[in-house]
Amino acid sequence: MDLNPQQRDLVTQLYEHVKSIPTISSGSFISSSSSQNSSSSIELTCSYSDYQNDKTINILKQYHLVLNSEAKKDQTTVVVSSVFPSIVPADVHASSISPSGQRKALFKCISQDGKPNAQTGALDYQIEIYANQLLQTRVLVKDIHGKLFTDETFARVSWSSDENKILYVAELKQENVKAYWEKRKPSTPESDNGSSTAQSNFEFKYDYERKEDWGEQILLKNPHIYELDIKAKQVTHVDVIPNNVSAGSPIYLQNSNQFVYVGYEKPVRKLGLKYCMQRDAKLFYCDRQKVEQIAKQFRGIRRPVFSPCGTKLAFLAFDNDVNYHNSTSKLVVLNWNESKSDYQVIVDIVQKVSVSNEAELMQAFPGLYTAELSLNCWSADSRYIVVNSIWRSVTSMLVIDISKTSNNVKRVLGNAGSYDSIVFLNQDANKQKVLFYQTTPASPFELYVADINYENGDLSNLKLLEDGLQTLEDSLVENASLRDKIKEVTWKVLHIPVEQKENSNIFIDAILYVPKTPKGFLGTTQSQDEKKHSLIAFPHGGPHSAFITSFSSQSIFYALCGYAVLFINYRGSVGFGQEFAGCLPGAVGDLDVKDCHTAIQYVMNHNVLEVDSESISALGGSHGGFLAAHLIGQYPDLFKCSIMKNPVINLSTIYGESDIPDWCYCESLGNEYYDEAFATKDMVKKMYERSPIRHVNKVTAAVMLLVGEVDRRVPKEQPREFYHALKFLGKSKDVKMLVYPENDHPIAKPSAEFDSMVSSLLFLYAHAQ
Repeated sequence: MDLNPQQRDLVTQLYEHVKSIPTISSGSFISSSSSQNSSSSIELTCSYSDYQNDKTINILKQYHLVLNSEAKKDQTTVVVSSVFPSIVPADVHASSISPSGQRKALFKCISQDGKPNAQTGALDYQIEIYANQLLQTRVLVKDIHGKLFTDETFARVSWSSDENKILYVAELKQENVKAYWEKRKPSTPESDNGSSTAQSNFEFKYDYERKEDWGEQILLKNPHIYELDIKAKQVTHVDVIPNNVSAGSPIYLQNSNQFVYVGYEKPVRKLGLKYCMQRDAKLFYCDRQKVEQIAKQFRGIRRPVFSPCGTKLAFLAFDNDVNYHNSTSKLVVLNWNESKSDYQVIVDIVQKVSVSNEAELMQAFPGLYTAELSLNCWSADSRYIVVNSIWRSVTSMLVIDISKTSNNVKRVLGNAGSYDSIVFLNQDANKQKVLFYQTTPASPFELYVADINYENGDLSNLKLLEDGLQTLEDSLVENASLRDKIKEVTWKVLHIPVEQKENSNIFIDAILYVPKTPKGFLGTTQSQDEKKHSLIAFPHGGPHSAFITSFSSQSIFYALCGYAVLFINYRGSVGFGQEFAGCLPGAVGDLDVKDCHTAIQYVMNHNVLEVDSESISALGGSHGGFLAAHLIGQYPDLFKCSIMKNPVINLSTIYGESDIPDWCYCESLGNEYYDEAFATKDMVKKMYERSPIRHVNKVTAAVMLLVGEVDRRVPKEQPREFYHALKFLGKSKDVKMLVYPENDHPIAKPSAEFDSMVSSLLFLYAHAQ
C-alpha cells in the first residue's frame, strides 16, 4: 500500500518532531570558589540533529540547586533551570570541567575552515580556561599537533591535582615532506664551490606509502599525549612515549610529574578499534624520564582512574581467553606502591548465570558490561566505585564495594522500575550527590540529582531536573499531542526460553513495543484484520552487543506509525554472562537465526500480541542485517519485507575488505580462529556456509538496502553483492538500494539518517502486507 502525498508529509513531520528531542551527552557539577554551600549548579550537554545544514548541534543547559532558606531543617532544594540553552560553537572540539568544578577548559580549533595543514596535518587550537564565569587564560597552540581526539577509545582530558596542568590526546604532527616536483631553494655559489655536481632543484622524497589508521570512525593514525601548563601558557608534547605506541586515556598521579596511560603497540596490521574491547591495550606508567609497562598479566585494559586518596588505581580489563569483540569485563584495583604489582580483581568474569525460573532472571548479577570508568567514579572514602553496566536488557547504575571480592555489587534503582534503565552521569566535588537519568522505551529521559548512600546503594532526596517528554508538550501532529501519543506506546521485556541445560533454563530477551492501535498516526493499517498488528522483528548488530530499555527515536517512530517492534537479544548478546555471549562464535547464521525465529513464534503463539502473520518484516543493521538476510532466506514464507543497513552478506568475501577481518574468522569458525594471515580453501567454504548469500535464491520478500558509502566495517561491496543477486534472480517483489555519500557504518549524518528512516517507513507501508 503506497501512501498519498499528504500521508508522506505527515510521516516526515512526525519523524522531525520525534528527532527534536535532545539526547544527553554528559553532565557535570559546577562550583564557584566564592560561593557558599547553599547553592551549586549542574551543566548538561545535549545534542540534536540539524537536517537542513547536515550538522549535529550541541547545546548546554544549566540547573541551579538552591537551598530553601525557609526549610533548612530538611535541606529542601529548589531547582532553578536556565530559560534558554546555549549553543556550543562548532569550533569547540572538546571541553572539560575540573574535578573541583571551579574551572572549565575549552579546546577551540582556529585553523582556517577547520582544516589541517596540507603538509604536516597540524591544526591550530586555542585553549581557554574559565573560572568564576570569567576567562582566566587563553593559550595559542600553533603548529604543535594535529586534530584533537574526541573518540571513546583514546580521548581523555585529565587535570592535575592542583588543576594547573592538563593532559589530553591529539594526532602527532607529520613530518613536512615535499613532492618530487617541488623546487628546493636555489643553491648558492658558496655551497656549490664551483662544482659541477650542484644539487638538483627538486626534493626527491616519497610520501605515498600506506599509513594505517585504527579503522571505522577512528581515521586518525597516531594519537599522542600533550600537556598544557596553564600558568606557563605552554603546550608540550610528551615525547618520552615511544612513537610505535598509540597512547590515550592519560590520568595524573597526585604528583603531576607522573601519569599512567593506555597504549596500543603497533601490530603487524592495525585492526579496527571501534566497538572492539578485546584489542591488546596495555597499561603504562610514565615519570617523564622513562616509560614502564605495568599490570602485564591483563589484556584489553581500559580507562584507568585513581582513587581520591591516590593509593588505588582502578581499570577495566578483558578476559585473556576471549577473542570475539565484546563480552564480560573485569574490574581490577592496583594498590599503588613502588612495585606496582599488588592488585586485586574486584569483579571477575561471570561465566554463567544459572536460574531455575523466570522470576530469578533479574536478581542474578550477569557480570560487568561497560566500556568506561568515569573520571569521577570513586566515592570520597576511596571504597566504592559507581559504574554503568548492561544487566540483561537494562542499563543499570551499579555501586561496587572494592573492600570485597564477592557479593560486592549493588544495583541502584532509586524510584525506577526493575526494567527501567538508569545512567550515571557524574558526582559533585564532595561526592555526596549524583547526577543521573532514567529512560524507558516510552520516556526519553528523566534527569535527576540525588543524595547517594554508597553502603546500601540507596538514593534519597531525588529532585527531577527535567522530563525529556516536556520538550514535546506543544508539538502537535494532526492536532494530536505527540507527547500523549508516545505515552500511549506500551512496552515489555519478554524472557523467552530457548533451551534447558543441566537443570538450568536458558532464556533470551526481547523488548516489545506495542502501539495503542495498529492504525497508528496515519489512521490506516496494513493488516486485513484491524485488530491485528504488523510486526517488525529487529535483531541487534555486533553480534556481541544488546538492545536495552532506553528511548529510541527510530523505535518510537515505527510504533507511532502502527507497527509492533520486537527487539531481540539472541544468544551472543552481552549482559547475560560469558557463556551466553561465547556460545555464538562458530555458530553464526544458525544459533542466532533460530533464536530470532523462536522469539517471533513466541510472540505469535503465547498470547503476547495479536500479530498478522501476513505482515511480518525483518529489519537490522550490520550483524542485525546479516540476521535479517538469513531470516528472509531461511524462512521465506514468514516475511513480506526486509530493510537492512550495511548488512554482512558474505563472510567468505568480507574478510579481505573489512577493518576487522578477525571478526570474520572468529564468528564464522570459532573463538580460536582470530589471528589468521589468510583464509584457506576449507575456511572460505565454512564462511560461505554461514553466510546469508547461501540462501539468496529462496528470498521472495521485498528488500531495501541502506548503504554508507565510506563504511570501513562492512564495506559497500557486501550489500551490493546481495542487491545484484536479488535483481538477477528476480524473485523479490521489489529490491532497492540507497547509498549515502560520506556516511560510514552507522549512517549517522543528520540528512542521511533522516532520509533513511523516512524511506524505510515508506518502503514498509508499500510492501509489508
